[in-house]
This record gives sequence, structure tokens and C-alpha cells, in this order.
Amino acid sequence: MDQRAADRLVEEWLNSAKWAASGGNQQLWHVAVRMADSGFEFHVSIPTRDVKRSTADTMGAGAVASLGCFVTCLEEVGRSLNYVVDSIRVISGSDLWSTAIRLYFKPSSLACATIDVATIRARRTNRFPYKDQRVPDFVIKKIRQVLLPELDLIDLTASSDKVIRFVEDMTLLRMGNKVLFSDLLDEVFWRGEEPNRSTGLPEDTLGLSRLLRMALRFTKRHPFFIHSRLVHGLSLYQSVRRPLRRSSHIFFLGLKAAVPSELSPAEGWVNVGRAFQRIWLILEQNGVSLQPFAANLILVNHFADCERTILGRSDIQRVQKSRDRLQFDLGIDGISPGIFFRIGYPLVSVAGSPRKDLKAEQSQRSTDDRADAIQRHQNC
Repeated sequence: MDQRAADRLVEEWLNSAKWAASGGNQQLWHVAVRMADSGFEFHVSIPTRDVKRSTADTMGAGAVASLGCFVTCLEEVGRSLNYVVDSIRVISGSDLWSTAIRLYFKPSSLACATIDVATIRARRTNRFPYKDQRVPDFVIKKIRQVLLPELDLIDLTASSDKVIRFVEDMTLLRMGNKVLFSDLLDEVFWRGEEPNRSTGLPEDTLGLSRLLRMALRFTKRHPFFIHSRLVHGLSLYQSVRRPLRRSSHIFFLGLKAAVPSELSPAEGWVNVGRAFQRIWLILEQNGVSLQPFAANLILVNHFADCERTILGRSDIQRVQKSRDRLQFDLGIDGISPGIFFRIGYPLVSVAGSPRKDLKAEQSQRSTDDRADAIQRHQNC
């Protein structure tokens, strides 16, 4: 294959894979590609130099999970182009932000996509209430079949009140803390005012009423009202309590209690992200909507480095109580790799969030060379 044909193939590959799930629609993916023998080697990492790090994800756990989601889409799109994964390697650095993933794809005439590209592009985050209709057991069985041995999918539907309380606690904490809430408002935008914006959350995808979206816009423009209890209370009802009560199932996807000690935190978050994306696509194929709740990231960030937390004393006490209650009620520690999400049949269709163009850096170096360079830099 000549270079021009290879460039067109990689462009087509990335134009579909870029619709992977991404926390806050930040799309923190940097891709380098090189031709290797008759296949392609992808090096996927987080562009930490220029990216604005979310204060709700200071440790990079959510960003690494998004890397895993992106890898799953690369795999599925690759199959549609008659390429299969020959090897995957997670490269752990000094922290989660330094995580990188190496994938080698080889051509195969037997490649068969289990998820078509149209499904990947059509995936939406539906934050509105769902129909009063239960997702059938055969669909749940399908998503359980894609789990890796070290992962567990815990059905929390019968404990929905306890999940709602935890998600509300973490959401209110993010909205009540000025730094965290300002960061959240930075992610939200109005399509008419920023028509060319390609990252962040469009306000019409938030699952909020038009009146509440107007209140949110007012709060964004006038930070003096950032602690408005009325706005926060209504937001909690519309974005947490009401949709969670109108769901078919509520799940927690995470690592099993007894996982191999050699599994690094980066590998744990990547594996969760890969499985989460595959679950989402299977549900999409079956007409089922999904909404993730990354509420546990606040716990992850605080307990990973308590001395550098931005939380005040009262907030720290609330976080500790929420974590203890989560562990006691549901057996989930809240800081190991994991994602809460709900599923159901949508009442209304939702618009998609935009995606920025994703260009691959053409590389002559192998990922092993890159990994060695990263390691030498970290040891300096």
C-alpha cells in the first residue's frame, strides 16, 4: 500500500473512531500511526501539554477510561476495514496522565465487524427520563458476555434510592464547590453562541428543561449566583433524581474485588473503558439508551492524593461519609476503576455532541521506541 492510500485509510479509520465516549466530550486523544510490515501500529495517548485538565478529573482516571473507549472503537472500525488487532499494550507512566496504548493491526480477510460503523457514529448520551419499559434479559446477557474476567457488572436497580443519594451527594458537591462548578460551566455551551465549538457539552443534551437551561446560562454569565440553592435543587431533580427513577436498569461496571496484583491502575481504567464502550455499542444496536455517571471520580481524585485536594474541610467530611455509605450499602469502594450508568428505552431523541477533526501524526518510530523515550524522560 502506498503512502497516499494509507493516509486515506487512516483518515477514514479515525473519522469513525472519534465518536467514542469521552467524559465531558473533551476528546483527549492524541494518535500517532506508522505502517509496520503490512499492517498499522497506533500509539494513543493523552495530549497533556495543551489540554485543560478538568478539576473533577485531576488524576486523569476519566481520561484514561476514555482512552479505553477510543481503543474499542478503533478495534471495531478496523474490523470493518479488514484489519484485526494482533496485540495491545498499555504503557503506564509516572501518573495516569502519562498512560499510552500501543495497538498493532494486521490485515485479515476473515475480519468481521460485530458493531457497524453507523452504530458508532449514531451513539448518543441520552440524559432524559426513559420509557417505563424494562430492557429484556437477553440484551443484558449480551452485555455481560463481553466482560473481561477481571470485570464485574453489578445490577443496582433494586438499590436505586441508595445510588440516587450517592450521585446526588457528588453532584451537589460539584455544583456547590465554586472551582468544580466553574469547571462544569466551562464544559457547557450554547450551539447558537459558539457554533464552531467542537468539544464540551451542548446545553440541549443535558436533559434539562428550557427554563432551567436559561437559569444555567444566567448563572454562567453572573458567577455571583453560582451558589444558588434553587438552581442546584432543580438541577438535581431534573438531571439525577427524575432520570434515575425513570430507568430500566442501573449498573456499576468495575473491577472485581480480587483482581491480579500486577494489574496497574492505568490498565484497570483502560479495561473498564474498553468494556464500557462495547456495552454501550451493543445497547445502541438494540435500541437501548445509556447515560453514564462519573460521580465516583470526585472520590478517586480526593482519596488518591488527599493533601492536594481542592475540597474544603466540610466537603471532605461529606465525601468521606458518601464513600463509607457507598461501601456499606453497595459494597463499592468508589475509588477503584469503575463507572455508574443507567439504561432504558428513550422517550425523546437527542442531538449528538460535536466532534473535532482527529488527525494522526505520521511516525517512523515504533511504540516501543516511544515508550523507552517516555521512561527515560520520567527517570531524569
